[in-house]
Order: sequence, then structure tokens, then C-alpha cells
Amino acid sequence: MVVIGSLIIGALIGTALRLHERVEALGAAIHRRFAREGDAGRFAEGFLSASVIFCVGPLTLLGCLQNGAEHNPSYLYIKACLDGFCSIALAASLGWGVFASVLTVLGLQGGLSFLAAQFAQPLDDVSRSLMNVVGGLVLLATALMILDIKRIPVANLCPGIFIPPLVVWLIELIQPGLLLPGG
Repeated sequence: MVVIGSLIIGALIGTALRLHERVEALGAAIHRRFAREGDAGRFAEGFLSASVIFCVGPLTLLGCLQNGAEHNPSYLYIKACLDGFCSIALAASLGWGVFASVLTVLGLQGGLSFLAAQFAQPLDDVSRSLMNVVGGLVLLATALMILDIKRIPVANLCPGIFIPPLVVWLIELIQPGLLLPGG
């Protein structure tokens, strides 16, 4: 119930904030700003496409959370392998701009890992596990969208990843010991 509730609350928050539309609009604005005739437009398109693909997604959030909070970079290793294969295909069609997206990836993932190390450490194991489950479901939604099975506004679901600690806290406030031992 915590997972489903977190997804619903996260979707409501994301929809209210119009996250999916804003991410798409940002991508379109960057593309319009830097797209020019010739190689410059191709470079900008490669940079933008790769940055969005590599940085917007639940595996980025989950990997950074796990890396920062638990000092376990295994999700980021998986993400790096997936991004590596994807970058080969993107670079073949979009050129050197894809390589430049490494700056975006380092900045965003490094920053998120740092924030996770600062703020996620005091979270209990139940909250972190539930965050991983919600993130896994958002990742599944991403796969359905990529495979063109179902169009899901995945960015709207991402706030749900951060809801489980709040739900666990509220449940433990109402009925101590229900989710956390010794509550």
C-alpha cells in the first residue's frame, strides 16, 4: 500500500507541477537555442538528446540515492553500461555532442549522490527499500514508454520516489511498530 500510495501521490504532485511538460519544453528550448545549420546544430542535438536520456530517469535517482546513502554504486554501474551502449548508437547518428553530455551526467549524478549522502543517510532501511521499489516501478514505466507499448508521462511519477519516508513516518506516528521494529 505504501508503494501504490507513493506512486499516486507522486503522480499527483508531478502532474500538478507539470514536470513532464516542463522537461519536454526545456529540451525543445535548448534545441531551438543551439540548433543551427551544419555541425553546430548536430552537436547541440547530440548533447541535448544524450543529456536528457542519460539524466532523466528513475535509474539516475535510484543509483544516486543508493550510492550516496549506502555507498553502493551498483545501480550506477548498471546505468553506466546501459548509457555506454546507448551512447554508441547516439554518437553514430548525432556525433560528438553525445560525448559532451558527460559533463551533464557528472554534474547531475555527482550532485544527486552528494545530496543523498547528506540527507538520505538517516533514513531507515524500510524507507530506502520502499523508495527503491517505487523507483523500480517508475523504471518499468520508462521501459514501457521506450518500447512504445504505453505512453506514460514518467517525469510526473518521479516525485513518488521521495514519498515513502514520509508515509512510513506518518504510519509510525499513528501506530508505532507497524512498519519499523521497536517503533
